[in-house]
Amino acid sequence: DRRWGYLFILGSSASGLSLGLAGVFLFPADNPLHQTLCVLILTGMISGATSSLSFVLQAYWIYLGMLSVPVLISLTLTDTHISRLLIGMIFAAIVFALKLTKSHYLRTMNNISLRLKAEAGEIALIKSESAVVRERALLRSMIDAIPYPIFIKDEDSIYVGCNKAVESFLKT
Repeated sequence: DRRWGYLFILGSSASGLSLGLAGVFLFPADNPLHQTLCVLILTGMISGATSSLSFVLQAYWIYLGMLSVPVLISLTLTDTHISRLLIGMIFAAIVFALKLTKSHYLRTMNNISLRLKAEAGEIALIKSESAVVRERALLRSMIDAIPYPIFIKDEDSIYVGCNKAVESFLKT
């Protein structure tokens, strides 16, 4: 159901926007130390969301934009030396996060694909095993239906079985 995908994207977007706006409203315009701390926290959130949102790339991209754009605007309006450094730091974190997210996405999709193939292989194996059991039962019933004695030996010439005709002969 695509509705759940859209709701997931909507929820992650709202989360990113609320965190981005919190970064703006809690952003002290005159305190570079607190600005740096705020940016470090937001870049940590960008990095942390990589693993939880990377399996839906659109959700992560929107989250990333909603989280970083308000703070970037606030830093641009501040226009100090430290704000320019923090803008560079945010852009470096974004570039790193986008590369990491793409890699994480590809590995996740590969793992899902391998798991689905393995499950399909397990299902095929179970079906083939049940087919072998049915074929062995059919073969056994055919061997038992033959009225002549049949002995079954293994590769070491040890008797491992016989048909019903041998059993009937030995009982008399």
